Amino acid sequence: MAVIGNIRKHSGLIVIVVGIALAAFVLGDFVKSGPSRSNVMGEVNGEEITYQEFSRELEENIQIEKQNKQKESLTAKEEYGIRHRTWDQMLYEIIMGEEFDKLGLDVSAEELFELVQGQNPHQFILQSFTDPNTGQFNRQRVLQYLQNLNQMGPEAMNRWINFEQAIKKDQIQEKYNALVSKGYYIPEAFKEKLYKQQETEAIIRLIGKRFFDVSDSLVSFTEQEVKEYYEENKYKYEQDASVDFDYVVFEVLPSETDHQNVKQEVAELYEELKVTDNVPMFVNAVSDKRYDSTWYKEGELPVMMDSIMMNAEIGTTVEPYMQDGAYQMGRLMDIEYRPDSMAASHILIAYQGAFRAPQEITRSRDEAQRLADSLFNVIQSNPAKLEQIAPEVSDDPSVKQNDGNLGMFADQTMVSAFNEAVVDGRVGEVKLVETPFGFHVIHILDKQEPVKKVRVAIVERTIDPSNKTVQKIYTEASAFAGENTDIADFEEAAAEEGMTIRSAPSIAKMTNNVPGVEHPRPIIRWAFDEKVNVGEVSPVFDMNDRYIVAVLKERRKEGVKSLEDVRDMIEGFLIREKKGEYLKEQMEQLEGNIYQMANDLGVEVDTLTVAFGSANLSGYGREAGVIGKIFTLEPGILSDPIVGNSGVYRVVLDEVLEAPGTENYDPYIRQVLVNFIRRIDNNSVYRALEEEANITDNRITYY
Repeated sequence: MAVIGNIRKHSGLIVIVVGIALAAFVLGDFVKSGPSRSNVMGEVNGEEITYQEFSRELEENIQIEKQNKQKESLTAKEEYGIRHRTWDQMLYEIIMGEEFDKLGLDVSAEELFELVQGQNPHQFILQSFTDPNTGQFNRQRVLQYLQNLNQMGPEAMNRWINFEQAIKKDQIQEKYNALVSKGYYIPEAFKEKLYKQQETEAIIRLIGKRFFDVSDSLVSFTEQEVKEYYEENKYKYEQDASVDFDYVVFEVLPSETDHQNVKQEVAELYEELKVTDNVPMFVNAVSDKRYDSTWYKEGELPVMMDSIMMNAEIGTTVEPYMQDGAYQMGRLMDIEYRPDSMAASHILIAYQGAFRAPQEITRSRDEAQRLADSLFNVIQSNPAKLEQIAPEVSDDPSVKQNDGNLGMFADQTMVSAFNEAVVDGRVGEVKLVETPFGFHVIHILDKQEPVKKVRVAIVERTIDPSNKTVQKIYTEASAFAGENTDIADFEEAAAEEGMTIRSAPSIAKMTNNVPGVEHPRPIIRWAFDEKVNVGEVSPVFDMNDRYIVAVLKERRKEGVKSLEDVRDMIEGFLIREKKGEYLKEQMEQLEGNIYQMANDLGVEVDTLTVAFGSANLSGYGREAGVIGKIFTLEPGILSDPIVGNSGVYRVVLDEVLEAPGTENYDPYIRQVLVNFIRRIDNNSVYRALEEEANITDNRITYY
């Protein structure tokens, strides 16, 4: 269990902390001259995104995610991902909304009606109202759904409104994409040129000397050349804001005293477990895990319990033992012979308020019970009718695929009352039971041979750090942070205490991933706080089962990287450039034909066929510039040295194979158009607009 998140760890300081906080809260209203922080989370081309607007969108997206995943709550990581998507969604709507408004793009009420109920419905309608069994779209289901919408409640109405909005947005985007794609035109002259580029080929003989064959020690460059290259190529070195920080971790682990105290406590609990009358209540009161009524067969219990419990009498106990950092003990509660798996078919009659009952169901529980009783009487007299009736009356969504036949299912995988009815019943028997989902009419189809199973009450006690241990480690972390105020002190103290210094390089503002830190946002927000100076050591960060202290090593502003940040890249480029000059000069001094030169260089003469439209030179990699140069050569004449990306070359153009004449350029044009439309569909237009947009992002102020 997470211990550091509990208030108890700072019990000695809590009164003081609360007092200071209350005083600051009350006095703040008297001394502040304006809002404590801006309400603007961001701005796009002058349009503000307020915190309230963002929160509304975020909450809606969180609820949708919960519904999609059928979860009551989301993890911190999942919620952070939704925050990111919500931000991206709002940027998209503002940026593209401006484009749509300029062009007057919209979806009229009549057009929306056609998209929902017309002869050519929108793809979202097709997906939602197509019968999965037949694969056929059912327009009648759309009409029935809309006719019943007013009776389904406000939640269903809101879902439909959001659904219609999604259709409108998608339709507007389709119109926009169509406008862009239809505006792409290739003139006749360009078609011919495109065709010739792809089909014209050259047969060449080539020698090449690669850069990596030349030692770095043979070339040099000056500091002035580094600076000149940097100034000329600054545009290549744009960067987002980022920080580097190091950190040390103070693990919160139980002390030897904690181990001994828990051991003594567990021994006392074991004595109570042996004699208590209400075992489930006892387990729920003292165990880290609640009482589990699962039936276990041989091999499924923990190893230290399995053989004992499978061959013991009810009431037998297993003494405490250690497993995975926790004490476990157990008491045998019951023994039964049960089938491992069973088969049944059923009809579910749900009612308003039942678990996961569809919104359109309005019948009461009494009405549902009367209907279930009636169906039970009919099916009891003729069980074969169940699967005939189920598709018409069952409220189980799976009935569309299985006509109510659930097939074989493992023991304890169904809701308890349903599962036990099948376990207790005979094959062929029809039973009626109620579960949280509603009333079930069940026809038992098959059961495997019963095997011995046991029910065991297991008490588990994790060895957690005590309040005293937690406070001790917190004090150590606080002392470390308070006594070491710069990088040098931080590193020296960590070395003296044998602590591992971990690094987090190039962390962006909205990053949510730091190695060894589960929820790093508080540290990242601290590192980006303009009031924090480079070299400053952080306060103690509470991270559930550990404390972290960080030191800010570097902060980079958005814009062009400094010369020192890109020096290695520039020097690498200059080395290649100097090697090119070196090899070019070496090749210029060679005499004789291409074969004599190859011999002098210690390389082979390659005979290649290259296409004008290709970017790759076989055996040498991407050399589009070299290929372009080849097609300018005079046939039969050895070229001057050509400096490429990977090396330096000399070439003899033996023959140019001109593209044959054609009047059909369609296959070549089609490929270009397909690639263009694919880029549009992949949001390349939006990405270009986003890059040009004036965006202010204040999210780090809020999370």
